[in-house]
Amino acid sequence: MALSGESVLISDGGLATELEARGHDLSDPLWSARLLADAPREIRDFFVERLAACTAAGIAPARIAIDPGIGFGKNDRHNIEVLRNLALFHELGVALLLGASRKSFIARLSHKEPPKQRLGGSLAAELAGLNMGVQMLRVHDVAETRQALAIWQALVGGVSSQP
Repeated sequence: MALSGESVLISDGGLATELEARGHDLSDPLWSARLLADAPREIRDFFVERLAACTAAGIAPARIAIDPGIGFGKNDRHNIEVLRNLALFHELGVALLLGASRKSFIARLSHKEPPKQRLGGSLAAELAGLNMGVQMLRVHDVAETRQALAIWQALVGGVSSQP
């Protein structure tokens, strides 16, 4: 699904920006840990507020996608909690986008790979997201992701071979 010019993407990056505007240094792990005691629910609550503003402005929920902002103002524990709880965002009734491709948490959880060598971790996070109902992915490695999606779809939805 692609967003048209009249659609809105609400990212958790907005929450990070709002917290920094209040004087919180999100690069400091101690601030980050204190600010997001329950990252998935706090992000969901942020989205509830932003979605109310969007609908009050006349934007239909069908034209809105949300992105929980993997990596933005979060430590590794937050990122994992958000990824494990993506289904929580479905109650909001809008499309869910996941952008985990090449994120630095992948390197920290594995072998400190540079961004272009994080394909395996990116695919693992993306496929886990799809298993939890994510409708859109933001990726760097399009061909490789398409291949992984084809196999994933065959495994979860039945085999569809092409002649």
